Amino acid sequence: MLHGTIRESDADYHAQSVFKGGAFLSSHALMEFIESPAAYHGKMIGTLPAKDSDAYRAGRAAHCRILEGRDAYRRRYTFGGPINEKTGKYYGQQTKAYEEWRVLQEADGREVLPDSTDTLCEFMAASVERHPEAMESLAEGEPEAVARAKYCGFDCQIKIDWLKPDAIVDLKTCRELRRFHYDFFSYRYPNQLSFYQKVFECFAGVRLPIYIIAVEKEAPYRSTLYQIEQGVLDKAQLENENAIHGLRECIRSGLWPTGYEGLHFIKAS
Repeated sequence: MLHGTIRESDADYHAQSVFKGGAFLSSHALMEFIESPAAYHGKMIGTLPAKDSDAYRAGRAAHCRILEGRDAYRRRYTFGGPINEKTGKYYGQQTKAYEEWRVLQEADGREVLPDSTDTLCEFMAASVERHPEAMESLAEGEPEAVARAKYCGFDCQIKIDWLKPDAIVDLKTCRELRRFHYDFFSYRYPNQLSFYQKVFECFAGVRLPIYIIAVEKEAPYRSTLYQIEQGVLDKAQLENENAIHGLRECIRSGLWPTGYEGLHFIKAS
């Protein structure tokens, strides 16, 4: 693996997160703390369950299809279900035939998803494959590169979508590219990507530029490639490090505020 990173399954990676009883702070956990220390603490001690929606599952499948290729995608996922020979259609999900088929698929290590997710993943993959600059960014490198290092006194871990010798590439899905700039800040992508950059720098001793491939998950399934200006990441780095300082203080004091204490005002525009 590039720069001494490792490859491990999602299950093994997440098992080492502070949200699973492990020792490592991830970008996801830090973003949760920034949003609400109380929510972070609830997930850390298990009183707030982790979410795994259909959208999250579809996103993971899209990452696999686009970054690892169709063969890896077909090994990891299966779709639809068994066919009823009398009707030529799938057995319903409440039938014994479907349940037996599902159990066999999962025993073989494949996650079962709807046909609609397969169609969506193929549309998004085709879009990225038609974008020359996006494909050039994926021409060299490795998917799902894991690195762990101490950052600001915390043991941290990252799983990079695509690691190049000279750059980090992240894949994001969105509803509309014209709104991606809003999504970029609303979903704290600068904080997430700055965390990747800094933890990787602590791990490998080199600061890599950050790129994003963004692809629409609705028609017309357009895609594009962004490079994130370093100034955006530097600002997010300060926010992250202030948050890590706050996390250390919450651990010391045992106090976990919601982030919404006090009186707030809605001002006229």
